[in-house]
Amino acid sequence: MKILQISKNVFDYYRNNVKGNENTSSEQIQRKLTRNMLLAHKVDSTGYHGQMYQYGCLWFVVNKRGKVTWIKNGCFPPTNWKLDTKRYIELNRDLGIKDDITYVELKWKSFKINIKKRIKTLKFKYKKKLIH
Repeated sequence: MKILQISKNVFDYYRNNVKGNENTSSEQIQRKLTRNMLLAHKVDSTGYHGQMYQYGCLWFVVNKRGKVTWIKNGCFPPTNWKLDTKRYIELNRDLGIKDDITYVELKWKSFKINIKKRIKTLKFKYKKKLIH
């Protein structure tokens, strides 16, 4: 399995904006983004120089050479996106990701993402006066 490459800007952004990764090495970030790409929704990439992936609230673009060129955290999760927790754990093992997260913690993380998504939807509908 080919590991994604990252730029210094992506490395810095990931460490500063993805919770719990303040001290994560460049190699581990590359492996985590590779895992995330394999679990993400692949979406229309019109206007981007590469393929856009949406992994929950983390969106990123991978160019044809396998390098992450753009990344943004805190985005709106794609519709019907659900984390495949079993595959996540398998990929952590296969890619050598040093992550001590348990199955229960992973389920909780997935639940929180879905709740945040629902809250954002309700706020949007309320703001547009679609609900009272």
